[in-house]
Amino acid sequence: MRDVKNYEVFLKSHEMVLEIYNLTNKFPALERETLGNQLRDSASSIPIALINSNYRKSSVFFDYIRKALEGKERLEYFLLLSKELKILDQNKWEKLYEQLTVISKMLVGIYKRKNGAKSGSDN
Repeated sequence: MRDVKNYEVFLKSHEMVLEIYNLTNKFPALERETLGNQLRDSASSIPIALINSNYRKSSVFFDYIRKALEGKERLEYFLLLSKELKILDQNKWEKLYEQLTVISKMLVGIYKRKNGAKSGSDN
């Protein structure tokens, strides 16, 4: 049985959630309640999807990995929006975008490895 809380991708995505929470707490009041909520929800959807994948059958496991990737896409957009609205400076955006890219590569790698193993066993 897998415990995704020990996966590096979970640890990195959780770390990013903490950064997003700290960052959005410093947003102006209106943005903290609107864009800040979107950023926090998107960021936390990644580790939550991973947790929900625990102890699931392989076919359902892939659905949760896809959900984590969807959360990553939403977070990427809200980070871009924050940068373009000048709520987030370029340096902070680059740092978060790099972290998100690493998380994304890990998620895709898990999906490909697990899906490849599943496809190979169906033959």
